[in-house]
Amino acid sequence: MSDEVVENQVITQPVITENLFTGYSIGTFQENFQLCEADFLRLKNEGTPLTSWSLNLFFATIGYFLSILPKWISEIAGKPERVSQSEWVVLAIGAFFSLALFIIGKLLPNEKKILLNQISQHFKSAPKCRQFIREQK
Repeated sequence: MSDEVVENQVITQPVITENLFTGYSIGTFQENFQLCEADFLRLKNEGTPLTSWSLNLFFATIGYFLSILPKWISEIAGKPERVSQSEWVVLAIGAFFSLALFIIGKLLPNEKKILLNQISQHFKSAPKCRQFIREQK
């Protein structure tokens, strides 16, 4: 360690201090968030009942589209078979309700969002303290 004394200077680069706090470290401590298994499962869960319903309806709409697709291909090819206007309306209604349920499911509060908000509030409000810790050998 050098015997140089640094006083009243702006330090812009690291200053090596050897053996200044022999056997000590500085630790930052904060209260833990007590996460139980049920909370963990809530965090793992991706969806809500509304998003599940929207996916089911979306897949049903895709299935319905696949059933009218041959008629549409025939219509495009100039054959007499055509997709009726009511079939297009049913397809549009299915897609609309699927999208609406998905958006509503994402916007409404659910257990996962509530738990993540609780965790965020905990770490914002839990005080942090720094302490010197003696190293154990």
